[in-house]
Amino acid sequence: MSKESENRGLVVEVLRGHVDAETAWVDKDHPDGVRIRCRRRLWIERCAKGQQKGKYRMVYQTTDVRNGRPNFWRKLHPSGYVDHMWLCRFENGHVDPVGYGTTYWSTEGFIAFYITGIWAHLTDIERSWFERMHAYINRRMPDKFKGVNALIEAVRLDPENAPSFAAVQEFRSDYGYMTEARYQNVLAYVRMGGTALGTWTPPATVVELD
Repeated sequence: MSKESENRGLVVEVLRGHVDAETAWVDKDHPDGVRIRCRRRLWIERCAKGQQKGKYRMVYQTTDVRNGRPNFWRKLHPSGYVDHMWLCRFENGHVDPVGYGTTYWSTEGFIAFYITGIWAHLTDIERSWFERMHAYINRRMPDKFKGVNALIEAVRLDPENAPSFAAVQEFRSDYGYMTEARYQNVLAYVRMGGTALGTWTPPATVVELD
């Protein structure tokens, strides 16, 4: 987990319904440099057409207090598009986007996404998208989750005597290649209720995401 993530804490709320400039979430006391304070508005925008159709990005604007125009919104600042994105409030009060893309999907990426704390605030439909994806990957590549799941299950079965990072390195044939940062993220993932990847069983009726 990065230093910035540690400072802001976990996600405590997903802010829904902020989809354009009119419905944007507004920070009324945002820093603009060292001394100046301005307003910032941000929202999550869904692409309606073109190559990125159906994907999401965060857009924000700030007011031009610096030039004496406190009610004038400066130019738009959009992020890149990802498959899914949510506007989230963190423990320290900051509001920022949390996104997830599948183009370069990885177990490390999903676990890092999970331990932001967002999982507890997703709907069942939103969670099912990830779970179905993991189940599909597990069917196509049965060994994909083998190493990380071995560590997940070892920690879940006996949290007080979880394999050390040195043991994980020594028994690489069981756990696969793992950096210390990835190892720590897996421990955090289990502490936050994370379970083995790719084990999801679809219900009788599955509601598809848009």
